[in-house]
Parts: sequence; structure tokens; C-alpha cells
Amino acid sequence: MPTKRRYTGGGPSRDQGSYGLETTFETLFYASNPALFDRWTAELGDKKTADLIDLILWHGEFAYHHVDYNGPVANRHGTLGYEGQPRMTYDYWNTLDQLAAVCAAYHTFLKPYLPRQTYLNYRNECRKRWQAYDRHKVVRHWTQSTKWVDEGFQEFNEMGNAFGQSVFSNLFMYLSEKEDADRQPDQYLRWAQESAEDIIKNWDFNNSRHMWWIRNAEHITPQALAFFLLVAPDKAPKGTREKLMAWRDHMKQKTANFWQYRVHSPTEWAHPRTKELGGAPALGGSMFAVAHLLGDRELRDIGWSQVNFVFGLNPVGAHLSNKSPERLAINGYWEGVENGWPRAHPNGYGMLGKVRGTLDGTPLDAQFPRPGSSVPTSDSTAGKGDHIGQNAYATEGWAISNRGWMATLTFAPLGTQKVQVLDATGKKPLKTGKAGQTVTLELTAALNQDPAKAEAGWVLVKLDGNDPIQVPVQETTPDSGVFVARYRLPASAKQATVSYGYWGLGATTTIQIR
Repeated sequence: MPTKRRYTGGGPSRDQGSYGLETTFETLFYASNPALFDRWTAELGDKKTADLIDLILWHGEFAYHHVDYNGPVANRHGTLGYEGQPRMTYDYWNTLDQLAAVCAAYHTFLKPYLPRQTYLNYRNECRKRWQAYDRHKVVRHWTQSTKWVDEGFQEFNEMGNAFGQSVFSNLFMYLSEKEDADRQPDQYLRWAQESAEDIIKNWDFNNSRHMWWIRNAEHITPQALAFFLLVAPDKAPKGTREKLMAWRDHMKQKTANFWQYRVHSPTEWAHPRTKELGGAPALGGSMFAVAHLLGDRELRDIGWSQVNFVFGLNPVGAHLSNKSPERLAINGYWEGVENGWPRAHPNGYGMLGKVRGTLDGTPLDAQFPRPGSSVPTSDSTAGKGDHIGQNAYATEGWAISNRGWMATLTFAPLGTQKVQVLDATGKKPLKTGKAGQTVTLELTAALNQDPAKAEAGWVLVKLDGNDPIQVPVQETTPDSGVFVARYRLPASAKQATVSYGYWGLGATTTIQIR
């Protein structure tokens, strides 16, 4: 646990704190491909639990213990709170967003790892403070930044709230409350709907403070609306899908260039003075989620262009992560990447120097050669322009930047996973079966990590209204990406639902049993 003297507005991760929303996006990440993460157990906790589960538990406990913490912090580029009212020195309100995600995950996949009393403690804090902390609505004009890139009171800010944050948190509480005996899900659903309606009515794609200006928080808005349609499509407000269609159309217009890079304007493509690691790395995830819901292959392809941008298809011709000796020494860099980001921040890569996947920079506006632009011809400092591919600006790597990249990885598998119930030969799909009949459960998912060997995974089988059971599946051949298991339909059930992934982020199918 970081000491107070190390606080810079954060705690559980570098430059983080409650506004980092770690548990929100870590739970989504796990839900998108759980059997994959269950393999990764070697670095955290007891070496038996998935490392990602350990991270979720750690961040949830941090949020719980700091649910009313209000300072001090070592340094802050501004203060928090409404204009004309007492200022906050630490954004403790957002601790509830973190706890809400853990509460929802408890009922979905955390029960084996989170004691019920701990869950109840988290839930009680959420219930007690939800309206006092304004978690039931979108909060506006509450961040006063003194940082040169975003001075003044901000309607939305990476250090505070974005459109959609309250949609996520209220939906998580709705999912949690539905499962408890003394449940109160309806109020949280209503608040989620009101927050989504606010987005539908007021989200302005041409207002930079609703879009690229808030950098690391921008991805939250489309992903929150998409999440509503994934977990409760019949309860999402009227106009949710249409708003995402409008966002899709706007993004296609803004990415009509060689790199399919989302530009700010015809005269300023990227920010001229600072990186935007909430931009391209996170934009792919938003595009993947929306493309899946709208059935738009073109938008999905543009989303992959954002991934390509991260891996080097950009004006600098380099991966956005510095290829440092420290990372190479711990096998902590992408295999096959030739050029890492040319520069890294002198402050130890933002204290994330040995963290795999840390992104260190993106091209500045002057680094995009385009009609009517002038590329500097001499060395200069960051903020005044750089040679193409030289002296690329970098700032501190921090986890809130990488959150957007994690969101892209979360939504990338959408639409690619598939669950089927086949006959015993594994060839004919079945919708009905006889009690006692042996069938084949087939999963297609991004679990194939080693092309040299057949790997393993699992699916969930839910019989009628009972708790689901985990059934192991085995890859058919090395590098096939298809996993199967033989399963005998029980005589005690009328219906079997086979699924993989959670919260609409995976795949499911149902077979009736005669």
C-alpha cells in the first residue's frame, strides 16, 4: 500500500486514486475472457488465483479503506468539487464506482474469492453514500484544473467524471442488487437510465470537452452506452442505439485519413503539446463495442487501425511503448516489435518502467505530415514540434492511460466468441436433446496462446434455475482456437444454458431437454 507521502492524487496505481476506475475496467476485462485469465496466476497473491482477480480484490479493498479519504496528497493539478463550494483534495467520491463493480462481480464470478461479509461491507458503503456522493447522476463542473493542458473548471475531465461513468456504476449496482434477498435494483436501474438519457440528449461530438479534450476519460462514454445494451438491452432508454449510430458516423468522418487516425480538426490533428494515451489506444475498444452492437464491419476494421497505430502504424513508426532494456530483461515487451517509442520520461517511466504494457507516448500534432502542414526541420523541445521519428515526446507512463488500452483488449473479442451444442460427432448443431444423450459442447474463443500445443479452457453449464457448473473444454488441435467437451444431458433438467464470458461480453446458447 503506498504511503501518504507518495500520493499524487492517487494510490492503488501510479497517479491513480479513485478516478482511475481500476475495478470497473478490470472486472470487464476478466468478464470478457475469464478462462484466459485463469491461466495467469504466477505473479500475485497465492499463485493459485488469477492475477487479474487478485488485482480486482486489491483495488476493491483500497477503495473501501479510502471511501472517505480527503487528503493530503503530495501534488495535485487543481482541486475537486462544485464551483463556489468547499474543495476536495482527493476524489473519494469515485471509490463507490470501484466498489459497485466489485459488488456486481461478486455475484457473477468473485464468490469463490471474496468473503460474503466483505462483499456486504462494500455494498453497505455504496448504499449509505450513493446519493451523498452523487453517484446516481452525472456530475458536472467539479474539476478545477491548473494544468496547462486543461485549465479552469471542467465539465468533464480525466481527473473527474465523464459522460457514462454513472451509467457503469449504476448498472453494476443494479446487477448486484438483483441477486440479494433485500434487493433494491429498480432505483439503480432508474438512475442508470437517467444518466444514459442525459448522454443521449447532451453528448455533443463537436464539443471538444466532451470528446478528445478529456483524453483518458473519453472512451468511457460510448463504452457505457454499449454496456447498457449488452447487459440490459430491453431496459436501455429510447435512443441509446441511435446515439451510438451517430457517434459511429462522426468517427468515420474523423478517421478518413491514411492512418485512420481520429483527428481533432482539419488544422489540428493531435494535441500539439501532450500525448493522448486515452485517444487511439482506447478508441479501438469503443469501436469494437459499437461495431458489435450495430453489426458494422467497417467500424470494426477502423478499430483495428487504432490497434495498428499503437503497434507502429503511426507517423513515428514506433510502438507507443518504450523498448527499454529493463522491460526486455523481464520478457516484458511485445515479441516481434522492432521499434519501441523513441523516448521515455526521465522519472523512471512514470515509475512504471518495469511494467509490461506501459505506453509512453503518442505522436504530437506537428508529427503528422499532411497537406498544408509544415514539419519542423530542426531539433526542438516537446510542445514545439519534433522531427518525424526523432525526439518523440513522452511523458510519464501512468495506469490511467493504460486503462484505455485495457478497454480495447476487453471489447476486441466481441462477436468472435461462439458457443454451440453439437451432436456426439461434433458436426450437427442441436437446439433440443434427449435426457441421457451425449452431446458436444464447443467453444470458439481467444484462448489459443501457444500454437505448438492444444490448450484448455472451460464453459459454464446452467441447468434450469440452478447455479452454473464449470465444464472443462480442450482444444481440438494445436492452434485451432476451437475447444470441445463431451457432456451428457441430465434427466433432471428441462433446459441447459451453455455460456462463456459474462455481462454480454461473451457468448451463450440454450438447448431444451426432452
